[in-house]
Amino acid sequence: MGFKFNHIIFNSLSERMKLEEIPLPEDIKNKDSFDKERSINVKLYKGEKIEKIMLAEMLTSGSVDNHFGLVYPEESYDFPVFEFYFGLVGEGLIAVIELHPLRKEKSYREKYTSPLKKLYQEAQKKIPDPMQSLPEWIEEFLSEYGFFMISTDQHLPKIEETFKSYLELWIA
Repeated sequence: MGFKFNHIIFNSLSERMKLEEIPLPEDIKNKDSFDKERSINVKLYKGEKIEKIMLAEMLTSGSVDNHFGLVYPEESYDFPVFEFYFGLVGEGLIAVIELHPLRKEKSYREKYTSPLKKLYQEAQKKIPDPMQSLPEWIEEFLSEYGFFMISTDQHLPKIEETFKSYLELWIA
């Protein structure tokens, strides 16, 4: 079972704007061939209003599949940073979808993170037993309605739907 998350975000963003690939720094390029037991693929892009899109995939020893990424705005824009991580180890699945607010003001949070509440509640209904608690120190950096889950790969289709919903809300 392979992940499609990087393809989903790339296709969604490239349909809305021209994406320009950013060359990788040499130290990251060298890691691609670091180990025969590990495959790492990192791509960087930029687009209108977006300073950087980082999409990465890592397959370790053929058994651990990770997809992760960040999309953050140009300096003159203050919309949240979109972050995701999906890790598959055997049948175990770790999923994180979050929009990191850049400011703490109530008006900012109402505009950018309050709309996530509905998506968060829908995800809670669709997928049983998402991770309910996180370390206190991390809460300052979160939106309140990020999606965090440790489960099994049987929930992958519903997690993909949830990912698409969060992404569409972030893009809007």
